[in-house]
Amino acid sequence: MRPLLLIALLAALAGCWNQPPSAPPEQQVVTLPSGRHVKVLGVVKMFFTADAPALMLKYQTDLSIDDRPGLAAEADEIWTTFHFDVEKAGLSTGVVSANERPQGFIVTTNRGFNTIYKRGADGKWIKQ
Repeated sequence: MRPLLLIALLAALAGCWNQPPSAPPEQQVVTLPSGRHVKVLGVVKMFFTADAPALMLKYQTDLSIDDRPGLAAEADEIWTTFHFDVEKAGLSTGVVSANERPQGFIVTTNRGFNTIYKRGADGKWIKQ
């Protein structure tokens, strides 16, 4: 009985080794109205204990996180199309999250900056 169990276990492990490695998820490149391209890292629904949920678009920027005026302009341009996704999700808060390219080899670091948009009682979106 034991040899049969060992053979089954080895056969299962051999099947795992023959599997091709899974590919990393593809990142989507989006063209903004200005013609610039941004790499979208993900879109997630966020939940908060003290506030309503929000939809967050996380993207990679070529700007420095220290360039706040540039990031603000970039976030506003992204928002011109992303707010439709937030509205379709039935949410009143959206976050555009700029992230620098990772730095380093084995240990990587990167910085980010979030711009928050909330829908007012009049239905207009306001940058926080």
